[in-house]
Amino acid sequence: MQRVVELSKKYLPQMAVGFDNPKVKVHIQDGMEFMLQNKKAFDVVITDSSDPIGTQHMSVSCLSQVKGHTVKKTLHLVMRRPSIVASTQGDHYCNPKVVTCSYKGTRKL
Repeated sequence: MQRVVELSKKYLPQMAVGFDNPKVKVHIQDGMEFMLQNKKAFDVVITDSSDPIGTQHMSVSCLSQVKGHTVKKTLHLVMRRPSIVASTQGDHYCNPKVVTCSYKGTRKL
């Protein structure tokens, strides 16, 4: 992943200027592990997870288990109150159940 940052700086310098901001700290590691190491530390969580199974499982609330923790449980552990979750939703035109699943799964976090 460090290579992605290096290539961004090289080939997308106008987009990579944020890496030089003193407020930015880049953590290159498993996202779930990072979140579990930083409980009640986040006001906003933005996810763009890869999806080897299919778009229905792509949203935060539709994922079942990651390293023994449900994503929903992990979000509850790491987020302050009030907070915001934004996540990829797959293709809501081809699979509208994704939006319904995500809404029902996260609205009561």
